[in-house]
Amino acid sequence: LTADIDFSDYNMSIGIDYHDFDAVFDGQGHKLTIKRVKTDGSENCAPFQCLMGTVKNLWIDGTITSNGKYAASVASHIWKAGAVIENVLSTVTIESSVQGDATNAGILGVADNPVTLKNCVFAGKLTTTGGTSNCGGLIGWASAATTLINCLMVGDIEVGENDTHTISRNGGNCNMQNVWVSKYFANSQQGELASAEMLASGELAYKLGMGQQIGQDVADTAGRCAFG
Repeated sequence: LTADIDFSDYNMSIGIDYHDFDAVFDGQGHKLTIKRVKTDGSENCAPFQCLMGTVKNLWIDGTITSNGKYAASVASHIWKAGAVIENVLSTVTIESSVQGDATNAGILGVADNPVTLKNCVFAGKLTTTGGTSNCGGLIGWASAATTLINCLMVGDIEVGENDTHTISRNGGNCNMQNVWVSKYFANSQQGELASAEMLASGELAYKLGMGQQIGQDVADTAGRCAFG
């Protein structure tokens, strides 16, 4: 991207079935505003439905409303080993009306193949209008080896507790390196717990490798963790 883009008038995804996105989408630090709606029960409501390449340097804002599984603010599925999601900040609200298992997530629905999430922040919300559960703060389900490096989960999870996890379901497939959370969801104690003081002072941004000086530059920690 060369500028912020409001994509909310276009209810569509990039990389749909059999036309997977296998390239580099570089937001160059710009904001993509979305308004995705699926009310027909179909799955995979996300900006990138099937990702095989790289999405990086992007702030995604807006809303996703879905009554199908695998809603996520970046991608629903990873169809190729080696895909990367890097330097991405999401402030998207994902509203689900799925009854039970939705496998929704803040960043990625399902890691079907090995994938890396690096310097990613979810500061949005997972919510439901009717009984949605089985979700993940960053990843809905890690089917394959998933690497998370310098990631932060500060979003709100307002769905059912049944098999919903702070970072990812099937977390045994996740290699978490310096992954932090502002709070744990229910009994899911994934990631390292950051205090409010760490968030406010810039200490957490420093720990996430953003060169922050503790006690200085107390601006939006989420944005700094994603973009430096």
